[in-house]
Amino acid sequence: MYCVLDSAPCAPAADLGPFPTGSGGAGARAREAAGAAGGHMPVLLAETVALLKDNRTAGTPHYLDCTFGGGGHTRALLEADPQARVTALDRDPAAGPRAEKLGASFGGRLKFYDLPFSRID
Repeated sequence: MYCVLDSAPCAPAADLGPFPTGSGGAGARAREAAGAAGGHMPVLLAETVALLKDNRTAGTPHYLDCTFGGGGHTRALLEADPQARVTALDRDPAAGPRAEKLGASFGGRLKFYDLPFSRID
């Protein structure tokens, strides 16, 4: 589930099917990310980033990634916009170290919380 903080209400991204399996482009980046992230495969990566970019409002975008996993979507959002910030959540104990490493490469634009999205108030 993703939302743009301070700009729009949350809405779950529709699951339209598996990620592309071609040899290049977004499918290759997703497979590469899955290997680096303990097997987590970002699903609908390109579609999610495009949807959020197309619906962006004025100001600095701040996204909430409620299922950080391997960080594939978070990485893509931070790469797509050098001004973007992401707050990410996950209950998987292995997600924290991945988030710390990813956050270091994006100059503090990622804030991670070790908790399930069911605890969002």
